[in-house]
Amino acid sequence: MSLNALPQHYFYICGFINQLFLDMEHGNEQKTMNSAYKILFLFENKEIIIAEVKRTDLVDAPKDQKYHWIFYDKAGGSVQKLSFVSMNSSENLQERTFKQGELKFSKSEGVFEGDGKRFVLQNRTGDSLPEAVFRQICQYIDLLY
Repeated sequence: MSLNALPQHYFYICGFINQLFLDMEHGNEQKTMNSAYKILFLFENKEIIIAEVKRTDLVDAPKDQKYHWIFYDKAGGSVQKLSFVSMNSSENLQERTFKQGELKFSKSEGVFEGDGKRFVLQNRTGDSLPEAVFRQICQYIDLLY
């Protein structure tokens, strides 16, 4: 069978699969329309997603413009930037304090407490977000500056 006889979508699928393998080899940088973003930490449950997202295109920018902790509400599809205050880490537990609450996490799970609510989260660092959610978060961050 010649290459000309193969349907065009065959080449698209092969390219997509190849890109997935490249992404798995090189960390959790999601390849999308805007590859200026990289997920550093990712936590999720049925209700929310919390992610730390780095802008890779702002080399000399202040840290508060490059690093963004994002709270994503799955039910409403709303995106909110968490206002970073401080961080602490030990061998088994890391903590991030925000004006809106506190995130404590290990390699496998995390807990976010804020506004009188408590969310138990799975640590999914290393996984990718659904494309539509990732795009919405990137667009939100773009609008901040």
